[in-house]
Amino acid sequence: MGTQDFRLGDKGLALIQEFEGCKRGYLGDDRWQAYLDTLPKTPVWTVYYGLTKGVHKGTIVTRAEGDEMMRRELIACETSLENMVDVPLNAHQADACISLIYNMGPGSPSDTKHKRGFYWSTLRKLINQGKLDQAAAQFPRYNRSGGVVVNGLTRRRKAEQALFLLPVPATEAEADEPMPQAVDKAAPVITTTQAAASSPTIGAAGVGLAATIAQAGSGLWDWITGAGQQITVAKEAAGPFRELFQALHINVTTVTLAITLGALAFVAVRHTLKKREGLA
Repeated sequence: MGTQDFRLGDKGLALIQEFEGCKRGYLGDDRWQAYLDTLPKTPVWTVYYGLTKGVHKGTIVTRAEGDEMMRRELIACETSLENMVDVPLNAHQADACISLIYNMGPGSPSDTKHKRGFYWSTLRKLINQGKLDQAAAQFPRYNRSGGVVVNGLTRRRKAEQALFLLPVPATEAEADEPMPQAVDKAAPVITTTQAAASSPTIGAAGVGLAATIAQAGSGLWDWITGAGQQITVAKEAAGPFRELFQALHINVTTVTLAITLGALAFVAVRHTLKKREGLA
C-alpha cells in the first residue's frame, strides 16, 4: 500500500463543500462559531465545513483559519487513502473516496472493537480486490447516523457513487501517460515536389511514360504538336477548378504537372498504337 499519490480534485472539493455546508454557525462577519452536531450517537462540536478536530464549545474561526484547518484535514484524508488502497484509482474514484473518508473518518486497524471508518468498510475491501464496480455499489449503504437513515447522507452517497463511476476525460487521462524528457529532433519537412518524387505510384508512372517514349523511337517529333494540343485542352478543362484546388490547399503547379504527364502519356500511347497499326 501507499504506492499512489492522491490529491483531491476540484470535483471532490466541490462535493464536500456542497454537502458539508458552512451556513450553520456563521456570525455574519466572515467568522464561524462552533455548533453541536447532534446527529451522531455522541454529539460533536463542529465548525465551518464539517470540521471537528480541535473544535470545542466556543470555538470561532475566520475564513482563512477555517480554510487552513480544512486543508490539513483533507491532506490527512488523502494520506489515509494512500495507506489503505493498493490498487490504481483514477482521479474521480479517488475524489469520491476522499469525500467518504472526510465524512465517515478513516478508521484504524487497531479499532477491532467498533470497526468504524473507511478502513473497515466493505467498500475498501472490494476496491483492494479490484472489484471497482461492486465497490461503487457500496456507497449507498453508508447513509446512517446514530442508527437512523439521514436524507442528506443518502443524497451525498449517491453523489459520491456517481463521481466514482464518472469516466475520466481523455485529456485528463493522457496527463498520466509517460512523458520522455529526451525528445528527437524535428521531423524533416517534406515538400509536395519531394513527396511526388518519392511516391512509388508516381515513380512507376514516370517509368512507364519513359518506356513508352523510348518505344516511340524516332517518331517522337511527329506527335509533339499533338501532345501540345492535348495539354492545352486539359489545362483549359481544369481552369474552372483552379479556385477549388486553392481552397483545398492543392498546389496548382502540381496539378498542371500531372495534367501534362497524363497528356504526354495519352499521346505517346496513341502514337504507338497508330505505329503498330501501320506495321500490321
